[in-house]
Amino acid sequence: MTLRTRLALWYGASLSLVFAALLGGVNYFMHQQAIVRMDAFLEDVAQRAHELIELDEGKQLKLTSAIRLENFSVNEVGEALLQIHLEEGGIVFSSANLENHYLPDLSEVMASGGDVSRLTVGDLRVAEFYWDSLHLIVAINHKPWLGAVSQIHQFSAFGFVIIVAIGVLLGYGISSITLRPLTRIQKAAASINLNTLDQRLDNPAGPLELRELSTLFNQMLERLEQSFKQSQRFTADAAHEIRMPLTVMKLQAEKMAKFLGQDQQELGVMLDEMLDEIARLDEVLEHLLVLARAESGMLPMNVRQVAIEELLGSFADDAQLLCEQAGRTFLMEANPPGLVQVDASWVRQVLFNLLSNALKYGYPDTPVTMRSMIDQQRWTLMIQDEGPGVPQNRIPIIFERFVRAHPKEVFRSGSGLGLAICKGLINMHGGRMTCRNVSEPKSGFQVQVVIPLIKQGELP
Repeated sequence: MTLRTRLALWYGASLSLVFAALLGGVNYFMHQQAIVRMDAFLEDVAQRAHELIELDEGKQLKLTSAIRLENFSVNEVGEALLQIHLEEGGIVFSSANLENHYLPDLSEVMASGGDVSRLTVGDLRVAEFYWDSLHLIVAINHKPWLGAVSQIHQFSAFGFVIIVAIGVLLGYGISSITLRPLTRIQKAAASINLNTLDQRLDNPAGPLELRELSTLFNQMLERLEQSFKQSQRFTADAAHEIRMPLTVMKLQAEKMAKFLGQDQQELGVMLDEMLDEIARLDEVLEHLLVLARAESGMLPMNVRQVAIEELLGSFADDAQLLCEQAGRTFLMEANPPGLVQVDASWVRQVLFNLLSNALKYGYPDTPVTMRSMIDQQRWTLMIQDEGPGVPQNRIPIIFERFVRAHPKEVFRSGSGLGLAICKGLINMHGGRMTCRNVSEPKSGFQVQVVIPLIKQGELP
């Protein structure tokens, strides 16, 4: 059963229940009003009959009184049934329309706590009244009085069927209008495939819940598109970067086949070159995997609170040794205390990558400078070299894959993925990475890393 059908049935059932409750209330009210009118009529008849009653000294009904009562019952209240009892003498008068029948004595049917009793017996509405030794029983056929109520009962049964049908049809129409935005979302979603992941659902003009559903669906499509693009980029990058080492290895293997049994020294050189290409190929694959996992958020991380001063102090010791081996110096200009929520091992990997680039592109005998700053709940770390910098047109793309600082550089070391990996790792920590050329106090290239700060100051 479709949602539209269930909503239509639910709406029809709800409308029918409301209609049934309304009709039930109307029927009950009219029934009670009819009974009230009947009881008022019976009381009026009893009061008027009591005014016509005269008893003789023996407490018997006078003949004149009996005649007046007979005329009264025939001419004025022909539909009412009247019966008069004396406390000690039984029935002294019965209206002619009783035709030798007797009205039920309510005192024998029910125990009444007052002096007036009323009860519905069969088709009769019966009331009894007491005046001293007189006991009057008045009754009337209630069917004519309740005729309107019976007609409403019949109308209610017929109207209930009509209301159910109208409710279902109206519910189907309303549910169709309500679910129209959902139907559009369904059709739009069905038209999206791997080639149309860039499509997005229009924000429907329906209820808030449907608008939120459309927004969530678009966010899911965005994530799917990004994941698919990452997969495509990984495949394309791997194919592009692996093709060259494989070509070189193939050529080296062909040359080795020619030199087999000849110059052993030349053969050893070829083997070394082939091993270098294999090592570079392995490095490219490893970096591509790390980058793909970082961009998809699937890279394993051990995030914990880390003291900035301790993290940079440990790195500075290692950085000083690396700079000395390269004939350079390492300067730590500032290292204020603070707490960050990071994976210390991945942050150290980022710092070593940035240090490696600074050593590679900086001028000989120049320092590599690192500065740490804490401001407005942010930790900003800057690493700067003194060198030629990066061409201005390459700064916007410097963090992309396989982009090198200088298009015509002859460096063979590295995979061209270092800065892309660094940016991906920093993004996983909720931070950002930027870069720029600097000219003061000396020219060079500066990379800035910004990570959210937990607490400023030392560990408690």
